[in-house]
Amino acid sequence: SGSQVTQFSPTYALDAVAGAGVGEIPEDMGVLFDSTGRAFDLQNGQGMWVGFRDATSAGAAVAAGSITLNVGDFILNGTSITLAATPATNTATDNALAIINAINNATANTGITAGLNAPATDQILLTNNNRTGTTAATKNITITGTAAGQAITGLNTAGADDDISAYEYTYDAVNGVPALHTFRTTEDLREALMLEATAVSATALVTVAADGKFEVDNTSTGVGSAAMNISVTGLSTATVNDNNFFAPNFQSIQGTLNTGAGQIRRSQPINAATHTSSLDVFDSLGSKHTVTIDFRKTQQTTSTGSVWDYTLTIPQPAAFVGAAAPDTNILRGGTVSFNSDGAIVGVNPGSFDFIPGNGSASPQTIDLDFGTYNSFDGLTSFDSPSATSGLSQDGYPGGDLLGIRIDQSGTLIGSFSNGRSFGLAQIAMAKFVNNEGLAADGGNVYLQSANSGDPIIGTAATGGRGFIQSAALEASNVDLSRSLTQLIIIQRGYQANGKTITTSDNLLETLIGLKR
Repeated sequence: SGSQVTQFSPTYALDAVAGAGVGEIPEDMGVLFDSTGRAFDLQNGQGMWVGFRDATSAGAAVAAGSITLNVGDFILNGTSITLAATPATNTATDNALAIINAINNATANTGITAGLNAPATDQILLTNNNRTGTTAATKNITITGTAAGQAITGLNTAGADDDISAYEYTYDAVNGVPALHTFRTTEDLREALMLEATAVSATALVTVAADGKFEVDNTSTGVGSAAMNISVTGLSTATVNDNNFFAPNFQSIQGTLNTGAGQIRRSQPINAATHTSSLDVFDSLGSKHTVTIDFRKTQQTTSTGSVWDYTLTIPQPAAFVGAAAPDTNILRGGTVSFNSDGAIVGVNPGSFDFIPGNGSASPQTIDLDFGTYNSFDGLTSFDSPSATSGLSQDGYPGGDLLGIRIDQSGTLIGSFSNGRSFGLAQIAMAKFVNNEGLAADGGNVYLQSANSGDPIIGTAATGGRGFIQSAALEASNVDLSRSLTQLIIIQRGYQANGKTITTSDNLLETLIGLKR
């Protein structure tokens, strides 16, 4: 029950498609956890902003002469830029600096900083490192407005000087094949990041390591390699709030990444909710086979609950019927579904067939009983650490008979060396319509008579019959005179033995006295 934060460990090895993994099992990002065990719980539209370079835009030379920037003349990322005052000297440099100051006064709203495009002293260079804010208003460079002529020469309103370098990477739990810059699985996100990384540095790789870390590798110095300046921030819109845990898990890849040896940046580990348990199954020869069950949370919704996949593993040479070669001892594809209150609502498949591979009867079918649907008597999915609190199975190995006991119903129960106990037989008990009509036969034995009626034979402790008490003696069967005589004999024997010890002690004392 519950969820356990454990290592996210798909098999990732590079194949012909750069960065993709051989045998990779993509994970739904919505059900994963950060390195401290906090669930991402991604909702549709949540995600992060990521850029692999700064956004830049440079204009032509700013002319000398009187300039003004009125509201609506020059708009950066939706914010109007206006001059605090017209420069007194109106030189090209003074005009450029006045515009730069006006732009930098609005950096908190636009994310854009301005400076002289060195070595020129009359050109404006706009830069956005995309590390400010979580909304589109502070990302990239978008220029609109009516642009007051000479004041912003070269920074026009037609979009030619816009620069888009950061993108929204958003979670989409619905579509099986998400659109550009959207993702559902770890592989979707890796592929989307790879697309933009290689647009900056053609030889870059984005991979996911076995410990669940996303890696940006810029070690190659081949053709098209280039330095990257990576930015990662949260993402929020008018309809979607920023996810507090998702983007921070990736912010360790942020920063300058040059080319060459050692130029790799890694995210924090990403973990999955998993749990492992095991059960013993036995074949027709009594041989034990330990089946390991690995559970992994793979889906969740806010309304219908969650889904966990499970994988079965059995030691070779045993094999599962239907398992894919060459790993026929591993059976994948099982699912367990839970509703929104954590109760189990479905298991598929609910049984498996395996071939023991040791000459015993095969295939053998094993039923998996994970609990009653829509109840809490088996597997549950609550917000708590996973644990196996109970496990039972009805298979057992062979064993030798060690002893027999009789219970109150007269059942002869055999105890075996394998720890199991079974009823082997049962003592019948008779009652009569008139017990007082039985004929005494001596030695506490009675016989049926015409007055007693016929015996009614059945099980002890049922139908008015008495219990059977094993290893006990009824008081009515005791001969008091004989028992007292035996007790006296035992007492005399004890006294005689005591005298022997006393005599021996006296002999030793006499011997010691002779020596003196």
